[in-house]
Amino acid sequence: MNNFIFYLIGFILVVYIARLMGEKAMKLLNTEQKAGLIDLFAADRKYGSALIFIVVIAFLVVLQFRLIEPIIAFRIYFIVMIGYVIFKNYRTYKKLTFNNYPAEYIQKILVANVIAILGIVVFLSLMFVEAF
Repeated sequence: MNNFIFYLIGFILVVYIARLMGEKAMKLLNTEQKAGLIDLFAADRKYGSALIFIVVIAFLVVLQFRLIEPIIAFRIYFIVMIGYVIFKNYRTYKKLTFNNYPAEYIQKILVANVIAILGIVVFLSLMFVEAF
């Protein structure tokens, strides 16, 4: 794991960039729309974060204890994470369009979401390649 620190730094940078993109998108909203986001996504934030945490921990446990072949675990993990990105962005798009948020905001926030989740996928993928 000689490269772990580089992978971690890269991961942190990607998540930071996604966060900056999200903050820049927020500038497109008025105060009422910003306040509405809290109610609109409160449950999604709680359950989405828990789901990501569970998937990542499960993946690491499966790898650590060799419960199944690492390559099979990685494929399952990758499919689940990509499925999550698609599902999360679809729900976000539907909620924001239903509540009449600006199209430019929706586009920017979806891109920021994809970058953040793919940062996790790439980080763990690099860790996987390094370990095996």
